[in-house]
Amino acid sequence: MQNAKVLILDDEKNITTVIQAILGKVGITSDTFQDPHAALHAIHQEEYGTLITDLFMPSMDGMEVLSQMQRDHKHIPVVMITAFGTIGSAVNALKLGAFDYITKPFEQVDLVSIVSKALETYRLRMIEPITFDSKEIHPNESVKDNVFSVIKTKSPKMNEIFNVTQKISKTDSYVMIEGESGTGKRLVAQCIHQLSERSKQPFIQMHCGAIPSDLIDKELFGFESEVQNNSMHSKTGRLELSHGGTLFLDEVTELPLETQSKLLRYIEDNEIVREGGINEIKVDVRLITASSQNLEKAVSEGLVREDLYYRLNALSLRIPPLRERREDIPLLVEHFIHQYNQKLNRQITHIEPACLNALKVQSWPGNIRQLENTIERMVLLADQNSLRMVDLPIELTETFEVEDLGHEDLSHFKEIVKKRTQLLEKELIQRALDETEGNITKAAEVLGLSRKGLQLKLKELSVLREKPTK
Repeated sequence: MQNAKVLILDDEKNITTVIQAILGKVGITSDTFQDPHAALHAIHQEEYGTLITDLFMPSMDGMEVLSQMQRDHKHIPVVMITAFGTIGSAVNALKLGAFDYITKPFEQVDLVSIVSKALETYRLRMIEPITFDSKEIHPNESVKDNVFSVIKTKSPKMNEIFNVTQKISKTDSYVMIEGESGTGKRLVAQCIHQLSERSKQPFIQMHCGAIPSDLIDKELFGFESEVQNNSMHSKTGRLELSHGGTLFLDEVTELPLETQSKLLRYIEDNEIVREGGINEIKVDVRLITASSQNLEKAVSEGLVREDLYYRLNALSLRIPPLRERREDIPLLVEHFIHQYNQKLNRQITHIEPACLNALKVQSWPGNIRQLENTIERMVLLADQNSLRMVDLPIELTETFEVEDLGHEDLSHFKEIVKKRTQLLEKELIQRALDETEGNITKAAEVLGLSRKGLQLKLKELSVLREKPTK
């Protein structure tokens, strides 16, 4: 894997010769091609870690080469070569999956830096995925402090995120995390930091939407101001505080455009100037950004600079909402019960099945944060050592209401309870079927039942299943 070569494709032989010579000086081996068809054929025959291709060639342009690479060799990073006047085309290539681009005439140090990152990305993509225990996250024991133990999951989607997180933590590439509010973006960012070589250095957080726009530059870059006796008063910004470590910028779409320009300048130069100051300060920071908004939409609406977006989005993760990982709800409920038993000095020992099922079928627009707040409230207010349906907050039980008791004979207590229980079960099952589009297997997983058990309930409760429309 360490000896993966670079394939250089350009119809001008002198360009390929120059690039090959530059890479050769730092020990990177490469093959050169002038014909795109021959180059693509070679990739089928040999292992290459990166493809460098010119954007404009007579027989097949770079965009077509990129398209074929995305289709057949998506794991191989593609670096585009472009002339200064065609940067727009290079940006389009980034949108279509290119790793990065270099502009002719290029600096040797820039070429080597981009290709080295591309080769490292290729190496990480080829690493054998890490598997996790199906009930609780316990990665490789050599991973210090078992950082993933703070995130409770048995979701395949989350396990895949952990696989990727393990890989990208070994690089200094910027990471962009997307996900709805309350999904755990900050925890994932902390995992990346703690698994990285920067783990002993600071992990600094900044919520971009929580700071007034007229103060955000001072918070991010720091400031200097002159006070009496010609002395200077200064404040260190979050970037400087993060030196050597990681800065996590949450809700990055809330940054004013002027601040985005300054941040882009830092990314390009690794230097900052405090507001009111004149001295350039070298800062070494890994940026991890996050947003609950659709970032591509934010770019199209002019809320985020396109060039900044592509710089920050070297590696991206999407954290699924809780409704897409319902299999984690029992684990999370158990975790939060234990947590708030200790915090609130309570002794809740279990949760009744009907209550747990009611939690599992909620849509949870506030995701894990909303579930945690719900469990905290239930643990605090519960009258017994178990959580029951009566302990659910009223806003969660409104959808499960049945008709009033009316004038039913209360002496038939058992019959009334059985009837109400069946109505509740029917409501929960119907909701699970609606959300899984009538898929019995998936609905059974949501409800924590076996497939056969759910089929028996369907028959017992006479639940009607709508046939999916074609």
